[in-house]
Amino acid sequence: MRPGSTVPSQWDLETFVGRFRYYQSVSTDPINMIQSTEQVARCKVALQAYDQGDRTNTITSLWQCQKVVYSCTDPETGEAIWPLFRRSAFIPTNLVIFWGMLYSPQTMPFIVGWQVLNQGYTCCVNLANRNRSNSLSNEKIMTCFAAATGVATGVSMTVKTVVNQLPTPKSVVGKGLHWGIVPLCAIIGAGSTNVYLSRKNEIDQGIGLRASREMKGEPLATSHVAGSKAVLLTIMSRALIPVPTMFMIPILTGGYDKWMSTSKLGVRSLRSLRLGFQLTSLTACLFLSLPLSLAPFPQVCAIEFSELEEEARKKIRQSCNEQSIPTPGTLYYNRGL
Repeated sequence: MRPGSTVPSQWDLETFVGRFRYYQSVSTDPINMIQSTEQVARCKVALQAYDQGDRTNTITSLWQCQKVVYSCTDPETGEAIWPLFRRSAFIPTNLVIFWGMLYSPQTMPFIVGWQVLNQGYTCCVNLANRNRSNSLSNEKIMTCFAAATGVATGVSMTVKTVVNQLPTPKSVVGKGLHWGIVPLCAIIGAGSTNVYLSRKNEIDQGIGLRASREMKGEPLATSHVAGSKAVLLTIMSRALIPVPTMFMIPILTGGYDKWMSTSKLGVRSLRSLRLGFQLTSLTACLFLSLPLSLAPFPQVCAIEFSELEEEARKKIRQSCNEQSIPTPGTLYYNRGL
């Protein structure tokens, strides 16, 4: 369950299907990208009223409020995220970026240009949706951006060189994989580097652990082990995002081009249809890729007390003694997105 409200979730977040439906709701609706601060505040008030015992709002309206708040705010601080860095902006922003990486010429200027744009945007999204236990300096932010862009460019050119030396496949599927492998490897390599560098301080300094899944109250302690797990799960999740798009779009486009070669329609009509087909299929893949990549792992993750480092266990015992509460066997942390 995502922290922030006691309103029953519309879906079972303990299952993959439930989390997929949840992330599809909060991450793929572009309308949430333009929700104003005032609208978000009204939704937060409605959820807070429910927490305090007010049952005047219907469960359907509360679910809509949850959708707005969860899509537009930071899960720990409750502050509104800048519209272009919200998860609901994923489809419109990445439609442009993925289009450029897939259909631009695979030459150095285009590869570098699109990777600079992609990694700059990714770096901003990482920072807007990170765990808030630690902060980053401007110098660290620029280091993350430069390193990720360098990795993306290096991987792109290396993979491109290798692929160019291989014989061109004759099948539609083979040509599609041949076409999409360069941007796919670049995105995975750069994305992993970007997440690791922008959130390395979570590993070095640890992230907050709380006793409740709702993430209420102050952290009982910070943990390096939990920080490492949070970063690893995010890297794995981010690596899954481009897979459907970079594999399926080239295959679908190749199949469409094969059909066009036998069509009797005019050239202008074929070009218009091809553009529409590409935009439709790319939007559909992006619509599925984000929830598919986020659903394998819950946002609020559990970790057993026995898995933590000794320093964290000692701090938890001390905090529990001060608050006169039993030491929990399971702790919870926000893994970030």
